[in-house]
Amino acid sequence: MPSARKDLIGLYEKIKDLYLNKKMNTCQISKLFNIPGSTIHGKLTRDGVKTRGIKEAREGMKLTEEHRANISKSKSGVNHPNWGKKRPTFRSGMLREENPNWRGGTHLSKGYVFILIGEGNGINNHTRYKMEHVLKAEKALGRELKPGEVVHHINGIKSDNRNENLLICTPKYHAGLTQKMASLYMREHLGGT
Repeated sequence: MPSARKDLIGLYEKIKDLYLNKKMNTCQISKLFNIPGSTIHGKLTRDGVKTRGIKEAREGMKLTEEHRANISKSKSGVNHPNWGKKRPTFRSGMLREENPNWRGGTHLSKGYVFILIGEGNGINNHTRYKMEHVLKAEKALGRELKPGEVVHHINGIKSDNRNENLLICTPKYHAGLTQKMASLYMREHLGGT
């Protein structure tokens, strides 16, 4: 077995021990090893460890008075940026530039940039948006993407849609790239060579 794999297994065993025997929560462990808490939680879940709820995880934690005051404020909504402001009402006549939420025909969803490409040509004659990286790839190719072609972000940043960061490939090749990048990320952030 390669030493990097042994190191990862050893690290996971350490994490499991801290969680089960030392009763540390995922947040404390994530700070200790500089690993996202969601990664730790996912690994514990996949290993069949019954994870604790928030209330159970906070048992025994000592909170400062400042922390208690912040929790109290957040529950009341005082810290919210719109606290005390009147909410704008939406009227059906407020389209595009008239609408206070208009962002010039672009929006961000799950890290991807979407661009408005036209009115009334989408499903059920609704406004249609298209992913910016797909539009850029199609422009560079001079044609629309064929079925079985996908666009990969080389640096992994979904909103970085520069031509030099985009790669057109098959879904199978894309899945392999994504898996390889995830493996390299784990190796870099969880130790090993």
